[in-house]
Amino acid sequence: MLSEYQTLRRRYGLLEQHPRLAGLDRATDRRSFRAKHLREQIEELADEDRWLESELESFNKGRELVLVGVIDELRTKFREAWSPLPVLGFRYWFVKDGTFLGFRQRWSKSIKDADCLTTRVHEEVPHTDGRCGPPACGIYAAKQVRNLLMTMEAERVTDRPVAVGLVGLSGKVVEHRFGYRSARAEVLAIAVVQPGREMLFVDDGELLGELFSNAEATARWLTMARDPVTSDDPASRKASLIGYMKEQERNHAWTSENKNE
Repeated sequence: MLSEYQTLRRRYGLLEQHPRLAGLDRATDRRSFRAKHLREQIEELADEDRWLESELESFNKGRELVLVGVIDELRTKFREAWSPLPVLGFRYWFVKDGTFLGFRQRWSKSIKDADCLTTRVHEEVPHTDGRCGPPACGIYAAKQVRNLLMTMEAERVTDRPVAVGLVGLSGKVVEHRFGYRSARAEVLAIAVVQPGREMLFVDDGELLGELFSNAEATARWLTMARDPVTSDDPASRKASLIGYMKEQERNHAWTSENKNE
């Protein structure tokens, strides 16, 4: 339409724009300029927002680090980091060829002492002065088995054989928001989860020691499990796992408390 109008103007020598069209063109130009200006402002505000979000994230991380340090100082000052009772937590291991693999090391025993693989200085492990990490040294465990399983699901850990376990943490124990890291950990109970097979539960201390130290025997033992079709429901398996771990947590908490009465 616009091209037809321009053709007619040229044909009849109309030099001036029609008043109504001229008014609309001026209004359109003003609003186009304003819209462009607003888009530029929005882009500037978006950049500033991203920068502020980045700064806030950095501040929050720094705050968490400062809080960890302050909490550790208070616990050390009042000797709260050294508990007369084991601190109970949950962790997992990958299971491969009958061995239990932690985040950075194989566990060849059901009781493990932490090393600092960064500094090779093993006094005062786990370190709280920032000399190592990330991740900082120590044996890690979650406070809640549900939180641990959520992390495992998010990372698709359960797509391969894993062992979920209850551990008793002792020595120097550093508490964080969702978990702990400690100088020593003892495996108190495990549930071995193998895709397509029945879960295996173990809470006998002698058998746990044998499983962690004897890879060949453990590999043979793991082949014993066969998963019935009726139990191959992820929600049911998860509920069974949580129920078993919480029962073990209650039992060991009660046993520890009564030993120290």
